[in-house]
Amino acid sequence: MPPSQYDVSESALRIIEARRSCWPGELLCQVLTDEVNASSHLLSCPSVGTRRKVEPADIVQWWIGRVESLLRIGADYNTWTSSDFGGFFGRKGETSPVPAGAMAIQIPADAPSDSIPRIVSVARRLGAVYRQAIEWSHSVRNADVHPLFRELTYELSFYAESLLRAAEGFGPAILRMLDAHRDRTRGGAAAAPGDRLDLAPKLPDFEPLFEKFRELCGRLQSGVSDEDGFSVPGKAGYLYILTNPSLGSTVKVGKTKRSPRDRISELSAATAIPTPFALAFDAYVEDCDWAEAYVHARLEKDGYRVAKNREFFNVDVGTAIAVLLEAQAEARRGSGEISARR
Repeated sequence: MPPSQYDVSESALRIIEARRSCWPGELLCQVLTDEVNASSHLLSCPSVGTRRKVEPADIVQWWIGRVESLLRIGADYNTWTSSDFGGFFGRKGETSPVPAGAMAIQIPADAPSDSIPRIVSVARRLGAVYRQAIEWSHSVRNADVHPLFRELTYELSFYAESLLRAAEGFGPAILRMLDAHRDRTRGGAAAAPGDRLDLAPKLPDFEPLFEKFRELCGRLQSGVSDEDGFSVPGKAGYLYILTNPSLGSTVKVGKTKRSPRDRISELSAATAIPTPFALAFDAYVEDCDWAEAYVHARLEKDGYRVAKNREFFNVDVGTAIAVLLEAQAEARRGSGEISARR
């Protein structure tokens, strides 16, 4: 089969055509890197229109389902990264100095041409797992749950991070090993495959999260189910982006410590604007005062603010979401300064 028939990137084609020492591992890395790069933009672009309403009566089943789904994605990743890869890579469980369950990798100097489709297929399967982990994280983060569970659900959404980092690091880790292998064999030395890497993702322990979840379920059952007057404790709260037909392309970006939908009802009841507001996006943040100031400073610096000391910005929703997510990440890291950097 001609190299051009493999439907891979130009970089991967050059690897197939050159066939230098250890090219099978190099090809796997390149195709996987291409797949990860093709999906990485999804990390900061969650779908705005697919928010799922989770009723309080369904919260237990929904939570358990989300955890089981992530465990299945992690198991799928481990299955593919610990497979034989057509004899090119060592099997999981081989005797090695790395912890049990880690990957054992062996790099061949060459391989037959009919192995290429298998290598490409495995790399793309790993890329699909990466996309599934991103979609899982967004499905959790964007779920419309009772305010009592919002902070914990936001925390749950980050449990896919170790899986995402493992998929992103898989290719670079093998490439580093290939470079070390070539250095060892340069000058006619005998090939010495058998380098071993621990590339298995370490999913966090869910039990501490379930402890908090059980406590919240108890509060819900004991009567803390009325959303009226609900307020997030401490500095935490929500940032929201609202649209309104009467405002055209202008959006309102604000904060609330209660349910964003309650805030919409309040604003829509005002007589100054004839049409009701619609929620375009919201996000839980660790410090809503700081995060709101961060977003306003960024949007004002870029010239989007309609008037000083007002929460209205003439900006497209996608750009506003990107800045809001940036503030969310900064607040989670505990940044202490407000900047308008790009």
